[in-house]
Amino acid sequence: EFPSVDLRSSGINAEYGYGQAIAHRLHSITIEDIKHYFGVSVSLENGIPTVNTDMTPNVERVLPDAPLAEYDSGFLTQAMKQLDRVLNHMDEKDYGIVNYSLVELIAHSFHMSELWARAKLYYDELALFR
Repeated sequence: EFPSVDLRSSGINAEYGYGQAIAHRLHSITIEDIKHYFGVSVSLENGIPTVNTDMTPNVERVLPDAPLAEYDSGFLTQAMKQLDRVLNHMDEKDYGIVNYSLVELIAHSFHMSELWARAKLYYDELALFR
């Protein structure tokens, strides 16, 4: 029997729209984030659409698959891996969310980590019923 899980405390509600909530949580996820937060290994062709961080003109805006972030493996925490990724691209005008300041890019990265960590709680609860 599929469980009844109350997702309201995760920030997902019918008023906001389940589709929008799911899209928001997926729009910048990477293969490494999926492995870290959900313990699932996915291939390069994974069918998880994400926003392309390469915002140069005339490139595909939505990627068909979550990409490899190629985080620096020298860091232990996701926070440092994500901070390092943002800082490594901070001088590229067409990277990430165009017109965001460095602080906004860092805040966005940490915000997404928070959403994935919260989603993991529900993922784990649902996984118990598999």
